[in-house]
Amino acid sequence: MAQERDLQETFDAVGKLAGSEGAEGSLLGWAQSLLEHLWFSEGMSVLAARGLIIAVVLLLGLGAYWLSRIILFQVVLRLIRKTSYKWDDMLLERRVFDRLAHFVPPIVVYKASTLAFFDLPEALGLIQVAASIYMVVIALLVASSFLNALQAIYNT
Repeated sequence: MAQERDLQETFDAVGKLAGSEGAEGSLLGWAQSLLEHLWFSEGMSVLAARGLIIAVVLLLGLGAYWLSRIILFQVVLRLIRKTSYKWDDMLLERRVFDRLAHFVPPIVVYKASTLAFFDLPEALGLIQVAASIYMVVIALLVASSFLNALQAIYNT
């Protein structure tokens, strides 16, 4: 009975916290409050909550990558198999579509990093710049693969 009451108090505190702050702060505050009431001290709950949100964001990025890769390949493979053109085969051979799927994780990390670092603008800026640099590198790799495919098409 005491555990149920403690759990109810925890969820009540979390509900009040989530309703009283902004969109970004409510998630961090909710995680911090939950961790305080269940396992961690007040000081450690801040770090643990931020780490938990970072882990969730990274897992979301990884999941989004695999999902986009599966969807992209299923759609593209169906279209390529239905055509008799050689240029689409070259694009698939040169891994253009595979590299396109790499755009999704940095977009997820870029957008979702505000959940963990809304109160630390320096860290938020660093993460967003790193995600932007990664997107530029991926864009260059996609362009390179596309140009290689064009060269292979031209040579055949």
